[in-house]
Amino acid sequence: MSAKPTSRTHPSLTVLNDPILDKGTAYSEEEREALGITGLLPAHVDTLDTQISRVMSHLDAKQTDLERYIYLMSLCDRNEPLFFAVLMHDPVRFIPIGKLHLYTACAGVPPNALLPIHMDIGTTNRDLRDDPLYPGLHEDVASSDEIDALMDEFMRAANEVFPGVCIHFEDWKGTDALRLFDRYKNDYLIYNDDIQGTAGVTIQSQIYKPVYHDEAG
Repeated sequence: MSAKPTSRTHPSLTVLNDPILDKGTAYSEEEREALGITGLLPAHVDTLDTQISRVMSHLDAKQTDLERYIYLMSLCDRNEPLFFAVLMHDPVRFIPIGKLHLYTACAGVPPNALLPIHMDIGTTNRDLRDDPLYPGLHEDVASSDEIDALMDEFMRAANEVFPGVCIHFEDWKGTDALRLFDRYKNDYLIYNDDIQGTAGVTIQSQIYKPVYHDEAG
């Protein structure tokens, strides 16, 4: 005898519990009927533009950036299509939201093709190392040789599991960033935002900088 469907397994709720598929109040009446979700959403059918306007009004009502960030991350957990539509509604405002989100919002990279990985190599902050509540590695920063050995193993494993993957290096100390970039640039597909990203922005600013003319001349 099969188990009785629960709120977690009932087919009509599957789509509403999937942040990749969920459209919230933007489901048409026909879609609601076909998916069996009639009555599970507010009655009015919204356009995407209306949903975006509602989100923006909620954001404007928040008092701090932290409140706005928490609200946006909650939206991302519930409704990814709307979340990314909001980001692209005003990309300049939302650039600090996170690099992975910008990959999707600005470049169209599917969210499930992105994987954030934090490399914990220790810390120079003694107070953190002595803090029992600190969740990171309670050791001094690893040596360059130890970092290289760790990254060699990671780069091989990442490319074995995900052939042809692009590794995006972010927020490495300057000397480590340059060394690792030179170490892997000829063997792996890599991108270092602190080196190539900064260089790209600098070059672009020179190419497109305003030209001021000396009126007196």
